[in-house]
Amino acid sequence: MGQQIIGEWLEGKLLSWKYKFRDGLEFEQPWKYCKYPDRRFYTTLLEGLRPAGRELITNDVVPRPIPKGCYDVGEGFYSPQHKCIISAYDENKIIRIPNEEEENWIIKNCRKAWDEPTGFRPDLYNHWTTGRKASVESILAKDESRRKRSTTASNYSRMSEVGE
Repeated sequence: MGQQIIGEWLEGKLLSWKYKFRDGLEFEQPWKYCKYPDRRFYTTLLEGLRPAGRELITNDVVPRPIPKGCYDVGEGFYSPQHKCIISAYDENKIIRIPNEEEENWIIKNCRKAWDEPTGFRPDLYNHWTTGRKASVESILAKDESRRKRSTTASNYSRMSEVGE
């Protein structure tokens, strides 16, 4: 079974709707799927976490190969060189041409054919706490200390660039 749009209509007007992907995942607003704080794939939500070394890098158990220089957008592959989305099943078939906003989203969010280091991403870290006031205050104090050191270091590097 493919994707579905389930809707309620009255006199030709769509009153409410729901979009369901072929794997059963339902679209909802705001879109929270596979986003912080719960970045699990739908397969993992259904089947549970896998042991270390067997975790999923896509919703598919066996990820499909991505053509060189392209991004996997689900329905096919985005080629930045040709500025189009090509079919995953027929490399000579263009599915569509994304607009600039979608192109930027693809480049920022989709899996690509190459690896590159992401560097330190503090937004991917959680603070585990007992919830007690002292524990929370300790975490906030450490964060403030890191911010001050970071600001001081960046100010120092800017001063040395200027020659102060």
